Amino acid sequence: FFFQAEDGIRDPLWSRGLGDVYKRQAENLRTRLTKLEKQKTGLMDDIIKANSKSIEADKLQREAEGTIKSLEEEAKKSELIISDLKAKEVSYKTEIESLKVSIKSIEEAEKNSDKGKEIFQLRQGLESSIRELANLRGEKEGFKHQLKELQTKTEEKEAKLKGLQLNYQEKQEMFAELEENFKCLEKD
Repeated sequence: FFFQAEDGIRDPLWSRGLGDVYKRQAENLRTRLTKLEKQKTGLMDDIIKANSKSIEADKLQREAEGTIKSLEEEAKKSELIISDLKAKEVSYKTEIESLKVSIKSIEEAEKNSDKGKEIFQLRQGLESSIRELANLRGEKEGFKHQLKELQTKTEEKEAKLKGLQLNYQEKQEMFAELEENFKCLEKD
């Protein structure tokens, strides 16, 4: 190293031994700069990830809002259908009551006229016959059930009887054998 004086003559400048310090400072600065660059890159990656997650969240929020709107529309449609059904129910109930009144007035008219009285009496007789027929059907079903039970019991008893008959035949055969053996013994 040279030091230039005022008169233009260069004199050698003796090192004070600080070069190593400056070199270490430069290396430390480079190391710190590298670390800062890595941190900057990591922060940029984090920012990019956060932005992508924010975009995904915005997308999901828009989808959720769309779904909520469609559900609200469906709910409104359902409410309209329910109110329409309630109105129809009231209308049908009114019609049913009107028909009941008409039927009663027709029955009263039938009672009051001569032919109407006969028709009314025939109708009552028919309704009574229908009730009796329903009762008879019920009794018939009861009898069928009893008959099936009796048939089952009869089959069981017939099976027992067959078993007893077989047992009786076996005993008769044994008795016949014993008689023959006895006769043989008497002869001997």
